[in-house]
Amino acid sequence: VTYGSEDQLLTMSSEYSASDKSFIITLNPGNKRQDIVYTTDGSDPTVNSTRYAGPFRITGSATVKARLLRSYGVDSELLQRSFVFHQGLGLAPRLKALFSNTYTAGGIKGTVDGVRATSNFKDGLWQGYQKVDLGLTLPLGERKKINNVTVTFMQNLASWIFLPEWVELSISENGIDFVPLKRISFSNTPDNKETILREVSFK
Repeated sequence: VTYGSEDQLLTMSSEYSASDKSFIITLNPGNKRQDIVYTTDGSDPTVNSTRYAGPFRITGSATVKARLLRSYGVDSELLQRSFVFHQGLGLAPRLKALFSNTYTAGGIKGTVDGVRATSNFKDGLWQGYQKVDLGLTLPLGERKKINNVTVTFMQNLASWIFLPEWVELSISENGIDFVPLKRISFSNTPDNKETILREVSFK
């Protein structure tokens, strides 16, 4: 017996196009034939914002926000994703160990795909490792000037998500011999049960 279907949430998917160095953004209203309004400047969508007519491209770092457009105005539920353009986009990192099946971030390229994870560890954008160390090598293919390398980690002790003990950045000219540049240590705060995000930048 089918009593009805629950409303599906507004979703956003993205694909990086290496040919023109852009993100292709697709919005889906779920099982509701609702109009969608969105912004790409970080502001909250209103009834006067751009109406979604199909996949669109962004060519620079941006925060995309979207809402369903109802008869009474915009829906209260806000969907947002932040996209960061960097020199590792489109490249496939080499991993020392595989990530958890629970937190894949979409696969091998999840850590460098340019889509920023949120404070919700269930958003599908986080990559997690259990009982193994994360070791990631990103082959750039040629010598490049790197201004900084940024990594974000999460602590949520109630869900058994911990910060790493330390993170280290190393560089190599041949992909074999690596020179450590800097190591940063962490300490989990056992008294804090809230979600904590720690962003680390190597400059």
